[in-house]
Amino acid sequence: MMAKLTNEQLEKGVICSSAGNHAQGVALAARKLGCNAVIAMPVTTPEIKWQSVERLGATVVLVGDSYDEAQAYAKKRAKEESRTFIPPFDHPDVIMGQGTIGMEIVRQMQGPLHAIFVPVGGGGLIAGIAAYVKRVSPEVKAIPGKKRGKLGRFEKGTCLNLKARRRKRKEERRRDWIPKAKKKMRKTKRKGKNQVRVVRVLRSSPSWFVCTLLHQRVVQRKEISSNNTISLLSVMETKD
Repeated sequence: MMAKLTNEQLEKGVICSSAGNHAQGVALAARKLGCNAVIAMPVTTPEIKWQSVERLGATVVLVGDSYDEAQAYAKKRAKEESRTFIPPFDHPDVIMGQGTIGMEIVRQMQGPLHAIFVPVGGGGLIAGIAAYVKRVSPEVKAIPGKKRGKLGRFEKGTCLNLKARRRKRKEERRRDWIPKAKKKMRKTKRKGKNQVRVVRVLRSSPSWFVCTLLHQRVVQRKEISSNNTISLLSVMETKD
């Protein structure tokens, strides 16, 4: 893909997002072509990977907790600086380039080839390898390999974006906690709509968390009854 860039595009430079392997490929190609390359990588990227990219002459920017955030940064900066964004997998030229690995495997194999196990991230690598291998040897199988934990989360529909996952867990804890709080108040001697009203008012207030901690300590030590705790909530409602 980079070999097809015009001189004007090479002068403006290229940018990509990657967790390691694609970054090194872009950095090496940029050095060969004499253009500037910026690589956006997640902050969770192992040091040995981004140092390898820097040794190839590219500028590494560690940004975001996940690949999605690094990709968003790279695309935004590409528009701002008129750089060419080099996608890691979802481009025909990139897939064809990755397919040359399949060509090397077929040429170097001295015996019969039955199957090729390919690690899967975005899917470009296995798409390129399978496209070539299936054309020259249709009987050969291309089998994807994925970490069990990630594959399991994908099948269950669990969010893989770290920030979004934290927000989701926070919302789940909040939804689970409110019904439990109401249930505890229904068990007290003082029943009525006022208790539920207090919960609704305070659940979005910082005082709510203070009351929660205080209630837990009080109940554990059995210093005062639940009725007094309800009174305390009512007092804090008037303060807020």
